[in-house]
Amino acid sequence: MNLANKLKKSLQARFILATALSIAVFFMIFLLLFFSFIQIRSNIQQLTGVEMRKIVEGSRIALDLGQFLARLKVLQATFYRNDEFLQEEGAYLLKMVQQFEGDYTDSFSPATQASLREQLGGLLEQCTKVNDSLEQLQQLNGEFSRLLEEVDRQIEEQTRRTLAVTEVTKLEQLTHLLAHYRIELVETIHVHDQPGQWQQPSNNEIVSLQARLQALSAEQGPIDFVPQLLSLMQRYRVLRETHYQAMNLLGKHSTALNQTAQEGLQQIGKVDWLIEQHAEQVMTEIDSTVMTTEVMVMGLITVFALLLALIQIQLYRKHIKRPMEHVRKRLLAVQRGNYSSPMQMGRLDEWGQIESIFNILLNDLINNWSALQESEKRYRNFFDCAAEGIFQSTQKGVLLNMNPSMIEMFGFDDHEANKQVESIYADPADWLRLLTLLQKEDIVSNYEVEMRRSNGQTFWAVINSHLVRDAEESIQLVEGTVEDISMRRAGDEALRQLKEYLHAIVDTMPSILIGIDEKRRVTLWNRAVAELSGIPEEQAFGEQLEEVFSLIDQSYYLNHIDETLNSKEVVRLGKIPGAKVCEGCYFDMLIYPLLSLEITGAVIYMDDITEKLRIEEVMVQSEKMLSVGSLAAGMAHEINNPLASILQNVQVLGQRLSPALKKNQEVALQLGIQVEQVAEYARMRGFDQMIKSIAESGQRAARIIENMLNFSRKSASHFLPCSLAELVEKTIELASSDYDMKHQFDFRKINIVREFRPVPDVPCESSQIQQVVLSLLKNAAEALMDSEGPEITVRIFQEEEQVCVQIADNGEGMPEPVRRRIFEPFFTTKEVGLGTGLGLSVSYFLVVQNHKGRLTVDSQPGEGTCFSFFLPLALEK
Repeated sequence: MNLANKLKKSLQARFILATALSIAVFFMIFLLLFFSFIQIRSNIQQLTGVEMRKIVEGSRIALDLGQFLARLKVLQATFYRNDEFLQEEGAYLLKMVQQFEGDYTDSFSPATQASLREQLGGLLEQCTKVNDSLEQLQQLNGEFSRLLEEVDRQIEEQTRRTLAVTEVTKLEQLTHLLAHYRIELVETIHVHDQPGQWQQPSNNEIVSLQARLQALSAEQGPIDFVPQLLSLMQRYRVLRETHYQAMNLLGKHSTALNQTAQEGLQQIGKVDWLIEQHAEQVMTEIDSTVMTTEVMVMGLITVFALLLALIQIQLYRKHIKRPMEHVRKRLLAVQRGNYSSPMQMGRLDEWGQIESIFNILLNDLINNWSALQESEKRYRNFFDCAAEGIFQSTQKGVLLNMNPSMIEMFGFDDHEANKQVESIYADPADWLRLLTLLQKEDIVSNYEVEMRRSNGQTFWAVINSHLVRDAEESIQLVEGTVEDISMRRAGDEALRQLKEYLHAIVDTMPSILIGIDEKRRVTLWNRAVAELSGIPEEQAFGEQLEEVFSLIDQSYYLNHIDETLNSKEVVRLGKIPGAKVCEGCYFDMLIYPLLSLEITGAVIYMDDITEKLRIEEVMVQSEKMLSVGSLAAGMAHEINNPLASILQNVQVLGQRLSPALKKNQEVALQLGIQVEQVAEYARMRGFDQMIKSIAESGQRAARIIENMLNFSRKSASHFLPCSLAELVEKTIELASSDYDMKHQFDFRKINIVREFRPVPDVPCESSQIQQVVLSLLKNAAEALMDSEGPEITVRIFQEEEQVCVQIADNGEGMPEPVRRRIFEPFFTTKEVGLGTGLGLSVSYFLVVQNHKGRLTVDSQPGEGTCFSFFLPLALEK
């Protein structure tokens, strides 16, 4: 009862039952086929087993018989003079014949087996006789050999005894005859060396040989060996006849035995033919059995298939076709707009569930239809009122639908449609690129492109678009929005230009400018710090300040940066020494916070004050030098007065000792002496040389003081013609009085070589040129401080419209990097405190800028240095 209710309520249960019945029938057919094929297999195995045994027996008979014939052939070819082999092989062959009689009674007839055994026995017996005859022939051959040796011996003795001519002739005839007979006899008696190829013997040769020997014996007289030789030849003829008969009988037995074996093979062939016929009959029976089984199985399957088809047809009509037809009609009614009546099939199975679900969906469809209409109305309002342009187009680029905003954006007419999308792009290729992106990704966002209005005006817009596909993934439409971003792009462009402008200002600043955030990460890195540190802005951006900034030691600024970030107060740091690549430089640092509410950080501003400090030091030094100059001028004036008195008194002292003065003679007479004696005394005591030396030293001191006063005196900067030779000589004399204890060199110990050529006067400011020559002489003297045989060569010559002054030394010279920077301000190779690095730079300025000349240097390491300055002969107006 429960099964019937379940079948009534469940369509699935009915189909399961039908499937179970089908499986049961198929299982029965399978069992029937299984047992049928087992029976067929048993019959086939039974039939084939018997035939296989017969085939195997036939194969064994053929194999054994073939082996028998092969061994028989070997025996016939090799039994000669080998009785032991003949006995062993004969016994084995007889054993094989006995095995044939015991094992193959069905295949061999008794008559064949008896004939085979009889023929084999006769063959073995004849083989024994042949071997006996061969043995006798071998013995006879030995006797012949001995007799022939005796003949040769007798002929040799007869030759030695022969003296008469007749006897010699007889001997020659006998020798000739026996030699000829010997050849024939050897050829005759050695035919048995190949017994397997024995031919029927011919007695004519032996009879002819016997007759000639008898004739020779009758003609020449009795010969000792002739009777014996004739007797041997007669025996040999009898043995040959006997051997021939034995070989002839052996051939007959062999032929008979082969015929018997062939008869056995023919009988085996007949047996194989019968087996083949029987096998064909068995195969026919097997085919008949298999065909009968196939017909039975096909009949059962056909009946079952028809029965199953009828069941399935009935199930299909009742449970599938009729309910589906009812559902189809109701769906068509819904398609035509009939939503009022529900579906009614009155079934309790799955179709009843479908009916219930359909009625629920129909009710939901009625409810959702009104909601869909309301949603469509809202979407239409959104479509019409959206500020962005909305469009629909085909894949080929035909505009199907546009909202009012897009129509207004492009200046189209209200009813203008079916326009090509390419016409609204400034570059039609942009539409193809957008379509390519859509085909790859289906959705494209923020696609910025230049577009064209209907009046030809272009503007920038951003497009957001996607593809609309059907259920088969085919492209139906291209939908998207268009937003005019002209104002935004203009603002972005202005912002970009402003950013570039500010960045250019920051980069062109010669000072170092670094921005950091609250975690000391770099946010600004201008060109000045990038060039000094060697770290580009891209590499430094976002890194910790202490990891990329190493121009000064971290201990000078890290704590102050944290202080600025925390207190929001400006911090100033002065005269910070540089480190690494900036070693020897000094910086002023200003750290000030960013006061924006949204940005937290600080800015580091640094100035390189190295030049400023050097200038300050130079200014201090200049003030000192001015003070020293003033003091030196005052001292020179103070020294000049007593020096003048000394020179005057020395001159008076010289005159007082001169005999030429009348006053001197008068005073000498008053004292009772002669002036000449006093003069001679002074000369002999060296007074005249002392007075002369005092006068020369005083004059030299006067010239030094005069040169010092002229050098330190301020000039009115008037360019007057001047003799460069005299100016250089004064400067050399001034330099020779300079003994600088710091540099440990004495200019007076240097050999000065003068090579002055006649040149015209040069318009110049003499004090400035004197300062240039003095600076060059001091540099040359410093270069020769540690040299042996120091020498300075000073040359003056004219070169076209210029006069050249060269100052060359034989010092160590200078390398190329030093030579390139020799005229740079503050560049010096001396130790700290021994020079300012301004001497040659000032000289360069005085020659080039003030006198419009040239100042050059030539130097090679180990070859000395030569400074040359050129002054024009005519001043520029």
